[in-house]
Amino acid sequence: MGKANNRDGVAMTVTVKIMLIILLWNNDGSFDNNVAEVSECPSVETVRSVMEERRKVGQFKSWAAFCEHVEFGHDTPI
Repeated sequence: MGKANNRDGVAMTVTVKIMLIILLWNNDGSFDNNVAEVSECPSVETVRSVMEERRKVGQFKSWAAFCEHVEFGHDTPI
């Protein structure tokens, strides 16, 4: 987490979160998504195993997943 001072009595703070993003292509052609904060990115093998099992039983047509470090900027009082 970092801070940059400004003249308004607040500092711009940057907080980094690790986010797991899962996109689902449903059988009816619609799309769903799920975004969750995680403490670390799961292994590709773990995600693939879980998601392929769900796909094979017909829960959705296809899926994509990725894990990203996301920077959120916000003001904090100084």
